[in-house]
Amino acid sequence: VCAGLAAYLGVDPVIVRIIFVIMMVLGLSGGVVYLILMFIIPEAKTSNDKLKMHGRPINVNSIKETAKDVKESIQKGVHKNQFGNTISKAVEKGVQSSSRFIKGFSKVLGFALLLGGVFAILILVGVFIGDGGLVPFWGERQSITLNEGMYILYASPFQSALTFGSIILVIFIPIIGIIYTGVRLLFDLKPSMKHFRLSLTVLWIVSVGVLSFTSILLGLEFRDEATITDYVEISPETEVLKIEVMNDDIFSNKIDRANNSDLSNLIDVSDQQIYLGYPKLIIVESKKDSTYKVEVHRSSRGINEKEAIMNSELMSYDCYFENGVLNLAPYMAISKDDKFRGQELEILVRVPVGKSVLLGENIERVLQPISGKNMKHQKRQIFSNTEWKNDSNKMVFVDKSN
Repeated sequence: VCAGLAAYLGVDPVIVRIIFVIMMVLGLSGGVVYLILMFIIPEAKTSNDKLKMHGRPINVNSIKETAKDVKESIQKGVHKNQFGNTISKAVEKGVQSSSRFIKGFSKVLGFALLLGGVFAILILVGVFIGDGGLVPFWGERQSITLNEGMYILYASPFQSALTFGSIILVIFIPIIGIIYTGVRLLFDLKPSMKHFRLSLTVLWIVSVGVLSFTSILLGLEFRDEATITDYVEISPETEVLKIEVMNDDIFSNKIDRANNSDLSNLIDVSDQQIYLGYPKLIIVESKKDSTYKVEVHRSSRGINEKEAIMNSELMSYDCYFENGVLNLAPYMAISKDDKFRGQELEILVRVPVGKSVLLGENIERVLQPISGKNMKHQKRQIFSNTEWKNDSNKMVFVDKSN
Protein backbone atom coordinates (compact mmCIF):
# COMPACT_ATOMS: atom_id res chain seq x y z
CA VAL A 1 0.00 0.00 0.00
CA CYS A 2 2.68 2.48 1.07
CA ALA A 3 4.92 1.60 -1.89
CA GLY A 4 2.01 2.04 -4.34
CA LEU A 5 1.03 5.44 -2.92
CA ALA A 6 4.67 6.57 -2.92
CA ALA A 7 5.09 5.49 -6.57
CA TYR A 8 1.90 7.28 -7.57
CA LEU A 9 2.85 10.46 -5.68
CA GLY A 10 6.52 10.27 -6.72
CA VAL A 11 7.94 10.29 -3.16
CA ASP A 12 10.08 7.91 -1.12
CA PRO A 13 8.02 4.96 0.30
CA VAL A 14 9.70 5.50 3.69
CA ILE A 15 8.01 8.89 4.03
CA VAL A 16 4.58 7.37 3.45
CA ARG A 17 5.27 4.60 5.98
CA ILE A 18 6.42 7.15 8.61
CA ILE A 19 3.19 9.11 8.11
CA PHE A 20 1.08 6.00 8.74
CA VAL A 21 3.11 5.12 11.86
CA ILE A 22 2.75 8.65 13.29
CA MET A 23 -1.03 8.52 12.68
CA MET A 24 -1.29 5.24 14.59
CA VAL A 25 0.93 6.46 17.50
CA LEU A 26 -1.11 9.65 17.91
CA GLY A 27 -4.31 7.67 18.11
CA LEU A 28 -5.55 8.65 14.71
CA SER A 29 -7.17 6.17 12.33
CA GLY A 30 -3.94 5.35 10.47
CA GLY A 31 -4.45 1.61 10.91
CA VAL A 32 -8.05 1.73 9.72
CA VAL A 33 -7.12 3.82 6.68
CA TYR A 34 -4.28 1.39 5.87
CA LEU A 35 -6.62 -1.63 6.00
CA ILE A 36 -9.22 0.11 3.78
CA LEU A 37 -6.61 1.07 1.19
CA MET A 38 -5.19 -2.47 1.26
CA PHE A 39 -8.55 -3.84 0.16
CA ILE A 40 -9.61 -1.13 -2.34
CA ILE A 41 -6.31 -0.42 -4.14
CA PRO A 42 -5.92 -3.00 -6.95
CA GLU A 43 -2.64 -4.88 -7.41
CA ALA A 44 -0.43 -3.67 -10.31
CA LYS A 45 -0.10 -6.83 -12.40
CA THR A 46 0.20 -5.64 -16.04
CA SER A 47 2.53 -3.06 -17.55
CA ASN A 48 -0.40 -0.65 -17.94
CA ASP A 49 -1.24 -1.00 -14.20
CA LYS A 50 2.38 -0.34 -13.23
CA LEU A 51 2.48 2.77 -15.49
CA LYS A 52 -0.75 4.02 -13.89
CA MET A 53 0.71 3.34 -10.43
CA HIS A 54 3.67 5.57 -11.23
CA GLY A 55 1.36 8.22 -12.79
CA ARG A 56 3.00 7.86 -16.19
CA PRO A 57 1.14 8.09 -19.55
CA ILE A 58 0.48 4.88 -21.46
CA ASN A 59 2.34 5.15 -24.80
CA VAL A 60 5.05 3.43 -26.81
CA ASN A 61 7.92 5.26 -25.07
CA SER A 62 6.71 4.51 -21.60
CA ILE A 63 6.22 0.85 -22.46
CA LYS A 64 9.81 0.72 -23.86
CA GLU A 65 11.14 2.28 -20.67
CA THR A 66 9.24 -0.25 -18.60
CA ALA A 67 10.63 -3.14 -20.63
CA LYS A 68 14.13 -1.70 -20.24
CA ASP A 69 13.68 -1.54 -16.46
CA VAL A 70 12.49 -5.15 -16.41
CA LYS A 71 15.54 -6.21 -18.47
CA GLU A 72 17.93 -4.43 -16.12
CA SER A 73 16.30 -5.98 -13.05
CA ILE A 74 16.61 -9.44 -14.68
CA GLN A 75 20.32 -8.84 -15.41
CA LYS A 76 20.86 -7.75 -11.82
CA GLY A 77 19.15 -10.92 -10.65
CA VAL A 78 21.42 -13.02 -12.88
CA HIS A 79 24.50 -11.33 -11.43
CA LYS A 80 23.20 -11.91 -7.93
CA ASN A 81 22.57 -15.55 -8.76
CA GLN A 82 26.13 -15.95 -10.07
CA PHE A 83 27.49 -14.38 -6.91
CA GLY A 84 25.33 -16.71 -4.88
CA ASN A 85 26.67 -19.71 -6.78
CA THR A 86 30.23 -18.57 -6.03
CA ILE A 87 29.44 -18.28 -2.33
CA SER A 88 27.77 -21.69 -2.38
CA LYS A 89 30.82 -23.31 -3.99
CA ALA A 90 33.15 -21.71 -1.45
CA VAL A 91 30.96 -22.88 1.42
CA GLU A 92 30.80 -26.36 -0.10
CA LYS A 93 34.60 -26.53 -0.33
CA GLY A 94 34.87 -25.40 3.28
CA VAL A 95 32.38 -28.03 4.37
CA GLN A 96 34.30 -30.71 2.45
CA SER A 97 37.59 -29.65 4.06
CA SER A 98 35.98 -29.62 7.50
CA SER A 99 34.42 -33.00 6.82
CA ARG A 100 37.81 -34.47 5.89
CA PHE A 101 39.37 -33.00 9.04
CA ILE A 102 36.56 -34.31 11.26
CA LYS A 103 36.78 -37.71 9.60
CA GLY A 104 40.53 -37.89 10.18
CA PHE A 105 40.17 -36.70 13.76
CA SER A 106 37.43 -39.26 14.41
CA LYS A 107 39.75 -42.03 13.19
CA VAL A 108 42.53 -40.87 15.48
CA LEU A 109 40.05 -40.64 18.35
CA GLY A 110 38.68 -44.08 17.52
CA PHE A 111 42.16 -45.60 17.54
CA ALA A 112 42.93 -43.94 20.90
CA LEU A 113 39.66 -45.21 22.42
CA LEU A 114 40.27 -48.72 21.08
CA LEU A 115 43.85 -48.83 22.33
CA GLY A 116 42.94 -47.35 25.72
CA GLY A 117 40.02 -49.75 26.16
CA VAL A 118 42.11 -52.83 25.36
CA PHE A 119 44.89 -51.63 27.68
CA ALA A 120 42.36 -51.09 30.49
CA ILE A 121 40.91 -54.57 29.93
CA LEU A 122 44.37 -56.15 30.23
CA ILE A 123 45.12 -54.29 33.47
CA LEU A 124 41.76 -55.13 35.02
CA VAL A 125 42.05 -58.79 34.06
CA GLY A 126 45.31 -58.88 36.00
CA VAL A 127 43.69 -57.20 38.99
CA PHE A 128 40.43 -59.17 39.06
CA ILE A 129 41.48 -62.58 37.79
CA GLY A 130 45.28 -62.75 38.08
CA ASP A 131 47.53 -62.28 41.08
CA GLY A 132 47.57 -58.49 40.85
CA GLY A 133 46.63 -56.85 44.13
CA LEU A 134 44.88 -53.62 44.98
CA VAL A 135 46.18 -53.39 48.56
CA PRO A 136 49.98 -53.64 49.01
CA PHE A 137 51.41 -54.64 52.38
CA TRP A 138 54.64 -55.50 54.13
CA GLY A 139 55.48 -59.16 53.68
CA GLU A 140 56.45 -61.82 51.18
CA ARG A 141 53.47 -61.51 48.79
CA GLN A 142 53.37 -57.68 48.86
CA SER A 143 49.64 -57.53 48.09
CA ILE A 144 46.14 -58.73 48.89
CA THR A 145 43.99 -59.68 45.92
CA LEU A 146 40.60 -58.10 45.47
CA ASN A 147 38.94 -61.49 45.87
CA GLU A 148 40.59 -61.93 49.28
CA GLY A 149 39.49 -58.46 50.29
CA MET A 150 35.90 -59.26 49.33
CA TYR A 151 35.98 -62.52 51.27
CA ILE A 152 37.20 -61.04 54.58
CA LEU A 153 34.70 -58.17 54.41
CA TYR A 154 31.36 -59.62 53.33
CA ALA A 155 29.25 -61.79 55.62
CA SER A 156 28.75 -64.74 53.26
CA PRO A 157 30.51 -66.21 50.21
CA PHE A 158 27.37 -65.54 48.14
CA GLN A 159 27.38 -61.85 49.10
CA SER A 160 31.10 -61.65 48.38
CA ALA A 161 30.71 -63.32 44.95
CA LEU A 162 27.71 -61.11 44.11
CA THR A 163 29.63 -57.95 44.98
CA PHE A 164 32.70 -59.15 43.12
CA GLY A 165 30.65 -59.85 39.97
CA SER A 166 28.86 -56.49 40.22
CA ILE A 167 32.16 -54.63 40.47
CA ILE A 168 33.42 -56.43 37.37
CA LEU A 169 30.29 -55.53 35.37
CA VAL A 170 30.19 -51.91 36.58
CA ILE A 171 33.79 -51.39 35.45
CA PHE A 172 33.98 -53.60 32.36
CA ILE A 173 30.72 -52.60 30.61
CA PRO A 174 31.75 -48.93 30.14
CA ILE A 175 35.13 -50.12 28.85
CA ILE A 176 33.37 -52.38 26.34
CA GLY A 177 31.34 -49.33 25.29
CA ILE A 178 34.56 -47.35 24.79
CA ILE A 179 36.06 -50.13 22.65
CA TYR A 180 32.85 -50.38 20.59
CA THR A 181 32.83 -46.60 20.01
CA GLY A 182 36.50 -46.71 19.01
CA VAL A 183 35.88 -49.48 16.46
CA ARG A 184 32.93 -47.56 14.99
CA LEU A 185 34.93 -44.35 14.59
CA LEU A 186 38.02 -46.11 13.26
CA PHE A 187 36.23 -48.19 10.60
CA ASP A 188 33.26 -45.85 9.85
CA LEU A 189 30.73 -48.46 10.97
CA LYS A 190 27.09 -47.54 11.29
CA PRO A 191 25.40 -48.00 14.68
CA SER A 192 24.16 -51.56 15.02
CA MET A 193 23.37 -54.17 17.68
CA LYS A 194 20.76 -51.91 19.24
CA HIS A 195 19.30 -54.68 21.40
CA PHE A 196 22.76 -55.75 22.57
CA ARG A 197 23.66 -52.20 23.60
CA LEU A 198 20.34 -51.82 25.38
CA SER A 199 20.92 -55.10 27.22
CA LEU A 200 24.35 -53.99 28.38
CA THR A 201 22.92 -50.69 29.62
CA VAL A 202 20.22 -52.48 31.62
CA LEU A 203 22.78 -54.94 33.00
CA TRP A 204 25.04 -52.08 34.06
CA ILE A 205 22.19 -50.30 35.87
CA VAL A 206 21.23 -53.54 37.65
CA SER A 207 24.88 -54.10 38.65
CA VAL A 208 25.10 -50.59 40.11
CA GLY A 209 21.92 -51.31 42.09
CA VAL A 210 23.25 -54.63 43.41
CA LEU A 211 26.59 -53.05 44.33
CA SER A 212 24.82 -50.23 46.17
CA PHE A 213 22.65 -52.74 48.08
CA THR A 214 25.57 -54.95 49.17
CA SER A 215 27.56 -51.84 50.14
CA ILE A 216 24.71 -50.74 52.41
CA LEU A 217 24.64 -54.19 54.02
CA LEU A 218 28.40 -54.01 54.58
CA GLY A 219 28.08 -50.54 56.10
CA LEU A 220 25.54 -51.89 58.61
CA GLU A 221 28.13 -54.48 59.71
CA PHE A 222 30.31 -51.57 60.92
CA ARG A 223 27.52 -49.61 62.63
CA ASP A 224 28.35 -50.12 66.35
CA GLU A 225 31.69 -50.25 68.17
CA ALA A 226 32.68 -51.91 71.43
CA THR A 227 35.88 -52.27 73.47
CA ILE A 228 36.85 -54.94 75.99
CA THR A 229 39.82 -54.73 78.36
CA ASP A 230 42.14 -57.45 79.68
CA TYR A 231 44.94 -57.05 82.21
CA VAL A 232 48.43 -58.53 82.34
CA GLU A 233 49.76 -59.16 85.84
CA ILE A 234 53.22 -57.70 86.49
CA SER A 235 55.27 -58.81 89.50
CA PRO A 236 55.17 -56.14 92.24
CA GLU A 237 58.92 -56.58 92.81
CA THR A 238 59.72 -55.40 89.28
CA GLU A 239 61.76 -52.18 89.37
CA VAL A 240 62.60 -51.96 85.67
CA LEU A 241 60.07 -53.43 83.23
CA LYS A 242 61.66 -54.61 80.03
CA ILE A 243 59.34 -54.62 77.00
CA GLU A 244 60.21 -56.81 74.03
CA VAL A 245 58.38 -57.23 70.71
CA MET A 246 58.47 -60.75 69.29
CA ASN A 247 59.84 -61.56 65.85
CA ASP A 248 57.46 -60.58 63.04
CA ASP A 249 57.20 -63.59 60.73
CA ILE A 250 54.21 -62.19 58.80
CA PHE A 251 55.12 -58.60 57.98
CA SER A 252 58.52 -57.12 58.91
CA ASN A 253 60.46 -56.14 62.03
CA LYS A 254 61.50 -52.92 60.25
CA ILE A 255 58.03 -51.40 60.21
CA ASP A 256 57.71 -48.19 62.22
CA ARG A 257 54.18 -48.26 63.62
CA ALA A 258 54.14 -44.54 64.46
CA ASN A 259 55.08 -43.48 60.93
CA ASN A 260 52.82 -45.92 59.11
CA SER A 261 49.43 -44.23 58.84
CA ASP A 262 48.07 -46.49 56.09
CA LEU A 263 46.98 -49.54 58.09
CA SER A 264 45.62 -51.33 55.01
CA ASN A 265 49.14 -52.45 54.12
CA LEU A 266 49.36 -54.20 57.50
CA ILE A 267 46.65 -56.76 56.73
CA ASP A 268 47.44 -60.23 55.44
CA VAL A 269 45.24 -63.24 54.66
CA SER A 270 46.23 -66.88 54.86
CA ASP A 271 44.17 -70.01 54.32
CA GLN A 272 42.69 -69.87 57.81
CA GLN A 273 43.70 -66.58 59.44
CA ILE A 274 43.53 -62.83 58.95
CA TYR A 275 46.61 -61.10 60.37
CA LEU A 276 46.40 -57.49 61.52
CA GLY A 277 49.86 -56.02 61.95
CA TYR A 278 49.03 -52.75 63.71
CA PRO A 279 48.83 -53.24 67.52
CA LYS A 280 49.66 -50.01 69.32
CA LEU A 281 51.77 -49.66 72.49
CA ILE A 282 51.29 -46.56 74.63
CA ILE A 283 53.50 -45.89 77.67
CA VAL A 284 52.32 -43.27 80.18
CA GLU A 285 53.27 -42.13 83.66
CA SER A 286 51.00 -42.90 86.62
CA LYS A 287 51.19 -41.26 90.00
CA LYS A 288 48.32 -43.16 91.65
CA ASP A 289 49.74 -46.66 91.02
CA SER A 290 52.53 -48.25 93.04
CA THR A 291 53.08 -51.11 90.57
CA TYR A 292 53.08 -51.46 86.81
CA LYS A 293 49.65 -51.75 85.20
CA VAL A 294 49.29 -53.27 81.74
CA GLU A 295 45.93 -53.00 79.99
CA VAL A 296 45.09 -54.66 76.66
CA HIS A 297 42.17 -52.95 74.95
CA ARG A 298 40.51 -54.89 72.12
CA SER A 299 37.98 -53.02 69.99
CA SER A 300 35.86 -53.98 67.02
CA ARG A 301 32.72 -53.06 65.14
CA GLY A 302 29.53 -54.97 64.45
CA ILE A 303 25.93 -54.67 63.38
CA ASN A 304 25.08 -54.06 67.06
CA GLU A 305 26.96 -53.73 70.35
CA LYS A 306 26.65 -57.41 71.21
CA GLU A 307 28.18 -58.50 67.92
CA ALA A 308 30.91 -55.85 68.25
CA ILE A 309 31.85 -57.29 71.66
CA MET A 310 31.89 -60.82 70.25
CA ASN A 311 34.15 -59.69 67.39
CA SER A 312 36.52 -58.14 69.95
CA GLU A 313 36.63 -61.36 71.96
CA LEU A 314 37.41 -63.45 68.87
CA MET A 315 40.62 -61.50 68.26
CA SER A 316 43.69 -63.39 69.51
CA TYR A 317 46.85 -61.64 70.68
CA ASP A 318 49.98 -62.89 72.49
CA CYS A 319 50.90 -60.68 75.43
CA TYR A 320 52.49 -62.13 78.58
CA PHE A 321 54.92 -61.32 81.40
CA GLU A 322 57.80 -63.69 82.05
CA ASN A 323 61.11 -63.29 83.91
CA GLY A 324 60.75 -59.54 84.24
CA VAL A 325 59.96 -59.10 80.52
CA LEU A 326 56.66 -58.05 78.98
CA ASN A 327 56.46 -59.84 75.63
CA LEU A 328 54.27 -58.37 72.90
CA ALA A 329 53.29 -59.89 69.57
CA PRO A 330 53.69 -57.65 66.49
CA TYR A 331 50.27 -58.57 65.12
CA MET A 332 46.78 -59.79 66.08
CA ALA A 333 44.92 -62.63 64.38
CA ILE A 334 41.29 -63.52 63.70
CA SER A 335 39.74 -66.49 61.97
CA LYS A 336 39.10 -65.96 58.28
CA ASP A 337 35.47 -66.91 58.83
CA ASP A 338 35.03 -64.26 61.56
CA LYS A 339 35.51 -61.47 58.99
CA PHE A 340 37.28 -58.15 59.26
CA ARG A 341 35.28 -55.58 61.26
CA GLY A 342 37.82 -52.86 61.90
CA GLN A 343 39.48 -54.71 64.77
CA GLU A 344 42.09 -52.72 66.69
CA LEU A 345 44.28 -53.41 69.73
CA GLU A 346 46.01 -51.08 72.16
CA ILE A 347 48.45 -52.00 74.94
CA LEU A 348 48.57 -49.37 77.66
CA VAL A 349 51.49 -49.54 80.12
CA ARG A 350 51.23 -47.34 83.23
CA VAL A 351 54.57 -46.66 84.87
CA PRO A 352 54.51 -45.75 88.61
CA VAL A 353 56.62 -42.92 90.01
CA GLY A 354 60.27 -43.86 90.46
CA LYS A 355 60.17 -46.88 88.14
CA SER A 356 61.42 -47.37 84.58
CA VAL A 357 60.75 -49.21 81.34
CA LEU A 358 63.54 -50.63 79.19
CA LEU A 359 62.54 -50.83 75.53
CA GLY A 360 63.82 -53.72 73.39
CA GLU A 361 65.26 -53.95 69.89
CA ASN A 362 61.99 -54.16 67.90
CA ILE A 363 59.94 -51.80 70.07
CA GLU A 364 59.24 -49.31 67.26
CA ARG A 365 57.25 -52.04 65.54
CA VAL A 366 54.33 -51.23 67.90
CA LEU A 367 55.32 -48.15 69.94
CA GLN A 368 53.64 -44.78 69.88
CA PRO A 369 56.40 -42.20 70.63
CA ILE A 370 56.84 -41.35 74.29
CA SER A 371 56.29 -37.65 74.92
CA GLY A 372 59.44 -36.90 76.92
CA LYS A 373 59.05 -33.92 79.23
CA ASN A 374 62.76 -33.08 79.16
CA MET A 375 63.29 -30.81 76.16
CA LYS A 376 66.44 -32.59 75.02
CA HIS A 377 64.55 -35.78 74.16
CA GLN A 378 61.05 -34.44 73.51
CA LYS A 379 61.32 -35.03 69.74
CA ARG A 380 63.23 -38.30 69.90
CA GLN A 381 62.63 -40.55 66.88
CA ILE A 382 64.53 -43.71 67.91
CA PHE A 383 63.31 -45.59 70.98
CA SER A 384 64.83 -49.06 70.61
CA ASN A 385 67.23 -50.02 73.43
CA THR A 386 66.37 -46.93 75.47
CA GLU A 387 65.21 -46.53 79.07
CA TRP A 388 62.50 -44.18 80.33
CA LYS A 389 61.73 -43.35 83.97
CA ASN A 390 58.75 -41.80 85.68
CA ASP A 391 60.51 -38.96 87.48
CA SER A 392 58.04 -36.89 89.53
CA ASN A 393 55.20 -37.98 87.24
CA LYS A 394 57.19 -37.15 84.11
CA MET A 395 58.50 -39.73 81.64
CA VAL A 396 62.18 -38.83 81.35
CA PHE A 397 64.81 -40.41 79.12
CA VAL A 398 67.54 -42.12 81.12
CA ASP A 399 70.86 -41.18 79.59
CA LYS A 400 73.34 -43.95 80.51
CA SER A 401 76.20 -42.41 78.55
CA ASN A 402 77.09 -40.15 81.48
